[in-house]
Amino acid sequence: MIGDPISGVRNMSKFLVAILLLFFAGSAFADTCGGKLIGYSRIYSNGLTIGQLQLYYNAANGNNCAVLKHASPTWGVSLRTKVDLFTCTDSTCARPANPRDIDTGYYRYEAGPVRIYGKGRCVAAVGTMDYRGVQAGTGIRSCD
Repeated sequence: MIGDPISGVRNMSKFLVAILLLFFAGSAFADTCGGKLIGYSRIYSNGLTIGQLQLYYNAANGNNCAVLKHASPTWGVSLRTKVDLFTCTDSTCARPANPRDIDTGYYRYEAGPVRIYGKGRCVAAVGTMDYRGVQAGTGIRSCD
């Protein structure tokens, strides 16, 4: 005997909903900065890569964007994570200037994105993570 057609439709509907949920959950972690990746730097702790700081530039609107993504041992683990993006007072970026955008909190996947207008200026991004009682960090500098 062939199964109940209503039951088959319900099962197919549940399957399609599950596929859509997976699709949209995956897109939540897709690149949210836009523009061109102009630099990245990994964060290490005890020889492990625990995160990656990424810096983007969008030539169409002059915006820089940064995001700090958790890596394999920290992926899905709620940790204090911070990304700081700012313009610089000079090409060494020894001192931050405005504009500035910071995102800090306890995150499981990434901090950011943070954005500033940086066309024609030097910008720097700094990312830090607290992992197993130690703060680890990295930075990237770029001059347009």
